[in-house]
Amino acid sequence: MKSLALPWTLFLLFAAGSGSAAGACGPDALGTSRVLTLKHEYAAYGTVQYGPLPLQIGEVVLTFDDGPLPETLDRVLQALEAQCAKATFFMTGANLAKYPELGQRVVRAGHTPALRIRR
Repeated sequence: MKSLALPWTLFLLFAAGSGSAAGACGPDALGTSRVLTLKHEYAAYGTVQYGPLPLQIGEVVLTFDDGPLPETLDRVLQALEAQCAKATFFMTGANLAKYPELGQRVVRAGHTPALRIRR
């Protein structure tokens, strides 16, 4: 099945979330240090793009795919909160239709929602 997920560059726009610093959770927390703003032309819909990412040494982008699911969302949100980290959640339309409140919880927790589409 060909994946039509939003490109890497689009989720970078959202991955850093609201900019919660690791210091708020202590010196050993992961934290979220910055938000990357990308040019509009890099946000092409429906194409796979694997270009280099403008990350600093030690930076990562956190994404979660194919949710939200009630069996796992609580643990994931708790772990991210404990580390003062933000992520992008690529959610399926079927799961959002079945569990709309879970998608709302992702947004309320300060994370970025994105759609995962498959043909």
